[in-house]
Amino acid sequence: MMIRNYLHWSQTASSTDRAEAVSILAGVYLHGELDPQDKREAQAALTLALDDPAHAVRKAMALVLGASERAPRHIIAALAQDHAEIALIVLGNSPVLADAELVDTLVLGDSSMQIAIAQRPYLSSAVSAAIAEIAPVEVIVAMIENDGAEIPEFSLRRMIERHRNAGSLREALLKRGDLPVDIRVGLVSAVADQLAAFAQQCGWLTSARADRLARESTEVGTITVAADTDTHSITHIAVTLRASGQLTPQLLLRSLLSGETRLLTAALADLSEVSLQKASGLVHARGGIGFRALYRKAGLPMAYEPAFEAALAAWQEFGADL
Repeated sequence: MMIRNYLHWSQTASSTDRAEAVSILAGVYLHGELDPQDKREAQAALTLALDDPAHAVRKAMALVLGASERAPRHIIAALAQDHAEIALIVLGNSPVLADAELVDTLVLGDSSMQIAIAQRPYLSSAVSAAIAEIAPVEVIVAMIENDGAEIPEFSLRRMIERHRNAGSLREALLKRGDLPVDIRVGLVSAVADQLAAFAQQCGWLTSARADRLARESTEVGTITVAADTDTHSITHIAVTLRASGQLTPQLLLRSLLSGETRLLTAALADLSEVSLQKASGLVHARGGIGFRALYRKAGLPMAYEPAFEAALAAWQEFGADL
């Protein structure tokens, strides 16, 4: 009866009236106390409305059903393939759509559809990984800025690999509180390298001065990152820097002069293969004998040893929290 009545009425009703009726019907389907027969008829009427030639009718249905877990799956799937203004509502909200359907849309859809998916209230790691792998940088940035996106660490590395020189990507990543410290350090290095290369291309700096600028900027950025992380992360930074060849005496001395002794301690522990606790005790002990032994066991250049001892003595003298 409901279907016949809807068909008869819709033949003469305006598109505005049909859109209002479909919106009410969709709301009743989701929240009304319907018996099974009435619910089936309501669903059938909504299914018929998918063929309504007016975008406003289908959009009204998408607005009501688009974010509901109880929406009929076949209707949501159809709306997701509809005109862009309708599809975006469903793609950006519906929990009914499966990950496989979202990934298919990422592959076949345009950038507006990709961004709608990237900004969904919840984004699984599988869909996030697909975005990192295939999407343009503006879509990836939208995902990074989405607190509801579960982004695997390997996907973070993949997006950097694909768009290393994109400033918007680096900026968005550096704002994330859960960014692994080695990736954060790597981004700092990338920014420094790009700025130095730009200065050299513009003729503002010689090649040697540009290299020095990149190195010093990376060191300052790395120390800043280290200062904002916990002890475990500091150790990870030291190990990562050593593996990449960036753990230099200059960096460690700059760190000590900046008052960040934890990076020096972690580096000495890693290089000398002693526990972090033991290395910390030797670094903080007054007199310098223990530090000297640790420094030499770590294999750091002897030429820098007096500078380290002087800086450490000054740090201990002027208010270090031992």
